[in-house]
Amino acid sequence: LWASQVRAEDEGEDEDGAREGEGRGLVRDRSDHSVAANFALYSSVIQAGFTFDDRFAIEENPDVVGNAAGLLDLFKHDFWGQDIASPDSHKSFRPLTVAAYRMQAYVSRKIFQSQVGINPAIFHLCSIVFHSLVSVQVYFLGIALFGIIQKKVEHTVSPRAKALLAAVLFSVLPVHSEAVAGIVGQAETICCFLFLLSFQIYAKSMSQIEAFQSMLLLITSLSLALLSSFAKETGITVLGAMVAFDLLFTNSEVRIEISNKKGNTITPVRWKMIRIAGALCTFAIYVLIRKAVAGDHLVRIYRQLENPIPFHSLAFTRALTTIFIHGKYAQLLSFPFRMSADWSYACTDYVESLLDMRLLSAALLYTALFSAAVCMKPWKFRWREFVFGGPMHSRVVAFMMFGLFLAPFLPASNLFFYVGTAIGERLLYLPSIGYCLILSDLLACIHTYTTSTKRGGGQLIFAVLLFGTLAFYSIRTYTRNKAWMNNQTLFFSALSVCPNSAKVQLQNAILQLQRLDQEAAMAHLDEAQRILPTYCEADYWRGKALEDKGIFTSDDRLLIDSLDHFRKALDCKWVHAKSVEHLNKLYKNLSRVEKKNGRWFEEWSTVLLREDVNNKTQAHKYLDQAVNLYMASGQGEDAWRAATLSDGLDDSSTVGKPCSEMQEYLHSLASSGDHSDVKEHLYPYLRDGCGKQGPALRHKLVVHLFQGLNPSDPWLHNAWVEVLLKSNRSIESINHLQAAANLFLDREKELESLHTMQTMGEMERKSEALLCLDKACELSADPPCELLYYSLQLALQVPSANSHALSKAMAIRDKAECTEHHGEVAQFILEHSDD
Repeated sequence: LWASQVRAEDEGEDEDGAREGEGRGLVRDRSDHSVAANFALYSSVIQAGFTFDDRFAIEENPDVVGNAAGLLDLFKHDFWGQDIASPDSHKSFRPLTVAAYRMQAYVSRKIFQSQVGINPAIFHLCSIVFHSLVSVQVYFLGIALFGIIQKKVEHTVSPRAKALLAAVLFSVLPVHSEAVAGIVGQAETICCFLFLLSFQIYAKSMSQIEAFQSMLLLITSLSLALLSSFAKETGITVLGAMVAFDLLFTNSEVRIEISNKKGNTITPVRWKMIRIAGALCTFAIYVLIRKAVAGDHLVRIYRQLENPIPFHSLAFTRALTTIFIHGKYAQLLSFPFRMSADWSYACTDYVESLLDMRLLSAALLYTALFSAAVCMKPWKFRWREFVFGGPMHSRVVAFMMFGLFLAPFLPASNLFFYVGTAIGERLLYLPSIGYCLILSDLLACIHTYTTSTKRGGGQLIFAVLLFGTLAFYSIRTYTRNKAWMNNQTLFFSALSVCPNSAKVQLQNAILQLQRLDQEAAMAHLDEAQRILPTYCEADYWRGKALEDKGIFTSDDRLLIDSLDHFRKALDCKWVHAKSVEHLNKLYKNLSRVEKKNGRWFEEWSTVLLREDVNNKTQAHKYLDQAVNLYMASGQGEDAWRAATLSDGLDDSSTVGKPCSEMQEYLHSLASSGDHSDVKEHLYPYLRDGCGKQGPALRHKLVVHLFQGLNPSDPWLHNAWVEVLLKSNRSIESINHLQAAANLFLDREKELESLHTMQTMGEMERKSEALLCLDKACELSADPPCELLYYSLQLALQVPSANSHALSKAMAIRDKAECTEHHGEVAQFILEHSDD
């Protein structure tokens, strides 16, 4: 193809058509070959599944798969489906890409007749199509740029041939594998397509045509620039490419068609100022839109794991590491021998010395940038035309270097702000356009030199160089695509490249857990936390490994060990929700196994009382159960601890400080075994009503302790009834009320009044007993005959209760079961009733 293009140029075939077609879209082009290369290399990817970040961006993103999400939600949420205004958001505002995912998910459901899951094949096919469209755009852009050189430099390779080579290079570049094979990379491909479309329309507006048409083209290109930024934030850098293009070329140098229409009264320089001002205004509009939507422009949640640069204390080390990362990007672009889906810490460790050999790639990159800047001779800037004055070829290469490589790379460079990831291969997708164009131009220069030299074998040398480059890139891309078939192949491949990456170790641990190899998983988790001790996600997965093994082997000890790791993971916001879910399940299972152990209820309640969970209602419920179990098991201190925790957290409780202090004293008194002066402190405590307002588990515990120590005290039975009634335990309450009544009527036992602390008289004892029986009758839905008759007999003995005796007698008369008392009750009613 290269030879045919060069031969056609040399023979003058269709030369006029080629030059005229450079800006019209080219009727005769070879862009289909770059498309063929794309499908040849990436066709196997269609069979791949969702990998790595695809799960978060697509499968678990409600904006993509959720039927309830509206279109307006795309502008309120980030790329991952979270509220973009939240401090925890990645601030990735990409509504256009998410809308594309949503449409692909809809098509997937329609084609595969699935209402639940989505098939990744549609997504992968769209990724290949988007990449092919970008390759075609690179072809047309190359024709336009190389056509500028052709106008000024004779005897060079055809612009079409160089554009074809650039497009094919772009198609087969190995570093694109992540952007094309990984579905998340659609953000790059859609953004890049709109980037190139916007720029080429902008270049068209520089033509010397009628002013209205130029303005219309300018507005269209700037609108597409905004649309490109809605696919991914780096799309806005096309404005920098536009300004660079205007500063490097005049209207006459890049005009695509000449019009003799009158009415264009705007001078070229003034028109250039309008275009640059339009680009700056568009950037300001973009900033305002992001400010209104996200509130903050920058990512604030980067970690040492993903981007270690800002976490080093020395500015010198931070600067050297940033320089090293620039060189690493250049190495991945040019010589992609070692590639990985993840380059997190400590795969890329800090650089602390200028003599570190890892800086060599960065030195070569900076040398190329400096050479390009010098070659465009900035000291010869032509102010009247507002353009740099270097040679045409140098200026074109400078534009490729600065406008198409450096400008799109700046957002990922960590120079002006720190980004969420130090190195990401997909971040080179847009900057690689400039690289492919420069490499194509370099190969064309080599071709010109080898064919013009008098020495033989020039064509063979060039053929070997060209074939070797394309073959290496193609084979490397094809083999790299195999790694993106699933998570297992992806992270096993990453482990061979980045064994020092904590995230790669963690991902391999997860894969081993899926294969039920807990020992291998634990080894990877140990290594991950050795590399980065603060890597909190490892605690969650360590707990998950122990839990799975405990369930598989029915070993409760492993389940108990897993609790510690899940509790540690509660402080890790990335796995906090999952940790709560697993703790809930584990505590429920353990409470079923050890039914008399209140520990599990108490520990689960402490989880519920955390600020990041904040479920006090459920916490009080489980603490109450813990106290009951502790009490039943005789674990007084444990019960008191749980009760104290519950009572101290209820804001609605009106129990005052004196009551709380009295509870502490009474508990210590009960625990000491010295009960000589119990009544002296216990009766005033009960008389003052402590524990009747609000949830008072400690009050419940105090009463239970002393009621157990002195079961013959009727006042303690009454106090325990109040506790039971708060838990709706009516049957037990009735039993304790009857016991209290019997104790009040026991003449052999001397009792003291709760209110006066004096010895109770017979009538006072009967009155208290009657109150107990009346309350028992009220609590009972169907009070037994003996209870009613007992209450009637006692009412007749208490003068103040005589007036209620008649109603009690009638209640007995109306119960069919009380036949043995009907005669006596009937006689009483006849004597005392006026009816």
